[in-house]
Parts: sequence; structure tokens; C-alpha cells
Amino acid sequence: MNKYKFFRISIVWLSTVLLFACEPEEESISTSPDIKLSFSQDTIFFDTVFTTVGSVTKRLSVTNPSNKAVNIANISLGNTQSSAYAVHINGISDTKVENVKLLGGDSLLVLVEVFIDPQDNDLPFIVQDSLVFETNGNVQDVKLISWGQDANFYRSGLQGIDGNTTWTANRPYVIFDSVLVQKDATLTIEEGTRIYMNPGAYLFVNGTLKIQGVAEKPVTFQGVRQEKAYAKAPGQWGGIFFLEQSHQNEIYSAIIKNATVGIHLGTPDEDEEPDLVLANSIIENMAATGIQCFTSDLLMYNTLIDNCIQSGLACWAGGNYVLYHNTIANYQFDFFRETPSLILSNYFNTGEDILREDLYVDMRNTIVWGVLNDEVQFFADAESETKMELNLRNNIFKTQLTDFLKGNDNQLNTDPKFTSPIEQLFTLDTLSPAKDKGQKLFVSHDLLDNARDENPDIGAYERIE
Repeated sequence: MNKYKFFRISIVWLSTVLLFACEPEEESISTSPDIKLSFSQDTIFFDTVFTTVGSVTKRLSVTNPSNKAVNIANISLGNTQSSAYAVHINGISDTKVENVKLLGGDSLLVLVEVFIDPQDNDLPFIVQDSLVFETNGNVQDVKLISWGQDANFYRSGLQGIDGNTTWTANRPYVIFDSVLVQKDATLTIEEGTRIYMNPGAYLFVNGTLKIQGVAEKPVTFQGVRQEKAYAKAPGQWGGIFFLEQSHQNEIYSAIIKNATVGIHLGTPDEDEEPDLVLANSIIENMAATGIQCFTSDLLMYNTLIDNCIQSGLACWAGGNYVLYHNTIANYQFDFFRETPSLILSNYFNTGEDILREDLYVDMRNTIVWGVLNDEVQFFADAESETKMELNLRNNIFKTQLTDFLKGNDNQLNTDPKFTSPIEQLFTLDTLSPAKDKGQKLFVSHDLLDNARDENPDIGAYERIE
């Protein structure tokens, strides 16, 4: 072997040695069984998932705590043949992925979803599996747990109800688009029924709606997202809209939350009979208005309207409103407000026309409160003879209209002392000025079905010592 050839072989050998010698430690694969992966959580839990719909995507972070790389020989679902779960790893969607290299100190993102088949079961049922990791002989797992729920589905497109229909509490109702109660049809919703609305979904009523909740089993309307982050998030669905021909509507003991508008009442007619009786209900977390009315007839009592980004109650273009023992409380812990909680007006400017009708309001034993300096606003049409008659007695108002609202046993700018507004608890504290200051009316029980005494408290709640 000549010197030149020997020199070339030596250079190649030396380069190879240097190449491996310079491999970064975090890229050097260790086979030590002492290395165990760490996980961002030991259990991935999905809140109630409706069958056939599919879940949100959950994230799992898998970390290699060692300074050296490891080869994850196998990542798989425990039930690889018929699992309801699906995993996505490095762009691969499968029940099993092999030989995943994870550098020292690095993390791997695993995405998990669940799609549950119908079980023909009224009660929620548990769906379990696990995500198994095999590394250097170690077997580790992360539990996967979901609650499945069969439901009654109203799927894509506007779904019409054209006869007398009853929704029961056996299974929840999931509205994908919107539902219309046709003229001359009646939708009855029994106590304890749960209705979940997709984004942009509405319940339109051109016939009659009768909600028959009770204090222990209210009827609930809310968005489809049930994770904790969405529990109080406004604007998750459209709202309940009563159209022009709707009549004889009743809502008892309902919780309507997290919509854009809780109730829209647009039912002008020639009589003063209530188009809607709303009692013992809660309307909260609205992206716009709790209740907006246009030339309508409303009887409302024992109702809480709270935390709406705009008004709690807005009555436009006249109408007849009897409002007893209600609490309208608007705070702004997660949003900015600039619209008063209560608006009463005998006209409405559409931009193309001005709608005018007489306005009659009988409001007693009601609290209107919030963070604005003035939570009450009246708009009277000065260009016509349209009437605006207000009978406001034994109320608590936060307002700058002190000259107009003083007297009639109203309390102005006196903090009603709610139990905990930040927790949306609007019962009365021990020292509340609302205690025993109401008129005795026909409303013998409060929102929680507690009996009122001979000197009832102002607002939707009677304080029980």
C-alpha cells in the first residue's frame, strides 16, 4: 500500500470518528429503561359528547425529560380495533404509530378526538380507552374518558314544526341550524328538558311556545359547547324570536343563556293581552340584549336578567308591559358595557321609517342595577301625540333621572347588596335595602319558589333568614 492510499484511508476513518463523536447529545438515542416519558395530563376527559356529532380536539403534550433522544417504539390506542377515539401524531391519523424519535428535552404534540356511535340510551354513558406508549421496554398510558349522550337532532336547514309537538326531558335536543314553530302550531317543552343550540341557531316562533319548567327542573337553552371555558361565554347561539303572528306564549322556569339575544318579542296587535307570560326564569350572558320587545304585550315576573353586553330589557315602539318582582343586573367582568340596562321608548327609528305606538309600563318591586352611572333610559317621541305612561313603584334604580323617578317608594342609587355579582349570585345580602320594601302583589313565591312574607322584598328573590 503506497503512502498516498494509506493517507486517504486514514482521513476517511478519522472523519467518520469525528462525525459520530460530534453528534449532539440530545440526538443520540438512549435505550436505557430508566427513561420514562412525562405527560401534560394523565387523563384526557371530554365533557358530554353527543352521538354522531363528534367532539372538540384535545391536546396532549408528551415530553422526553432525558438529555438524550429516545425511540418511542409504539403509540397506540388500547382498543385498536373498535375505538371511538382518534389520534393525530406528526400528521398521521391512525390507531397505531411506530418508531417516533423524540429528542432529549423535546416534546411531542398528540391530538385526540372522539366520535361516539348512538346507543339508543336516554341516560349518559361512559366511553373509555387509553393511549399507550412503549419506550425502551416501558409501557405508559394516558386514560381517555368521555360521556356519551344520545339526543334528538334537528339537523341542517330550517326545520319546521307545523303541528302540536312536545319535547320531553328523556333526551336533550340539539339544534344544528334553526327551528320554526309555524303559525297555528304549538311547541310544548316539558320540565327538565335541555336544548343545545349550534352557533347561529335560532328558535323562531310564529305559532305558540309553552315552556313548562319548574323550580327544581327548569328548561335550559344554551350553546352546544359544554367545556368550562364556555360556561358563561355570550353569543354562542342566536336566541328565541317570537314573530308577528305568535300569541299565547308562556315561559315558566327556564334558563336561557349564552346567546346573542335571549328573547326577541315582536308581536304587535290590537289588544292588551300578553303575547308572552315570562315567569321564574333566568336570562343571562347575552352578547346583545336580554329581552328586546317591539310594540308587544309582556307580563314578566320573578325573572332575573343579568350580564348582557347591551341592555337587559329594551322595550321599543310602545306596547304594554307589566313587570313585577324582577332583577335586572348588568356587570362587566369580562366585557365592556355602555348601554343602559333598561330602555323604555314609544318609538323606534328603523332608518327608513319611525314606528310609533303608545307605551304603557307597570313596573313594581323590581331592581335595575349595574356598573354604569345611569342604568335607566327613556325615549319619548316629541313629534307626535303618542302616549308614554309609566307606573313605577317600589323599585330600586341606578339612575341620573332622579327628579323624574323620585317618589312612589322608589329607591334611587342605593346599592341593593347582591350576594356575589362576580359569581352571578343575585340573591339579597343580609343588609340589603330591598328587604321588606316591596308592595304585596299576586306574586306569592319568588324565583326559587320560596314563599314571600307580608312585606315582600324587592327583586326576583325573597331573602330567607
